[in-house]
Amino acid sequence: MDKFEEFYSRVLDGFTEPPEKRSRHEEPKSLRTLFHNVLDEIIVHVEQRLKTMEEFKFMELLNPKLFHTYEKQFPMETFSFLNIYKNILELDGMKCELKSVYAADFAKQASSIQEVANIIQELELNQALTEVIKLLRLILTSRLLCGLSFEIIFIREKKKKKRKKKRRKMAKANICYWRQNEFGS
Repeated sequence: MDKFEEFYSRVLDGFTEPPEKRSRHEEPKSLRTLFHNVLDEIIVHVEQRLKTMEEFKFMELLNPKLFHTYEKQFPMETFSFLNIYKNILELDGMKCELKSVYAADFAKQASSIQEVANIIQELELNQALTEVIKLLRLILTSRLLCGLSFEIIFIREKKKKKRKKKRRKMAKANICYWRQNEFGS
């Protein structure tokens, strides 16, 4: 309370020098609150992002690291997640094509889904593996894989707009202050 009175008396006396900036360390409660708010936001967004993760389990079907296992025993449980795409994919043909991919030597050499797609393209197997190609396109254009980069771009653009808006406000405030001092006195 005494700092307020000291400040107020300076203003009344014509002392217009701004008070010193307060240290950030003076308000640990507000910083702690801010920290927890940021953590809460991160947790909420991660939960939203991963909520639908289960329906993307079908992506494991073209994970080259699992081809050896899938060759021995077809992953029916994982395959069942494709049922939501049964109007796009012909599931019986897909199952047959996947079995042939799992058994093929070329596919076992791949280290990523993109490499599997590239090898199929290079060997001109597009006509023979039409359903696998559809699945590859579905996986490689999935919002799960490319959504993050779009979110980052969106956030950056939003920050740029905020900075521009803040600069405009500051410029207007400076102009008003300058006009007031030049013409008001």
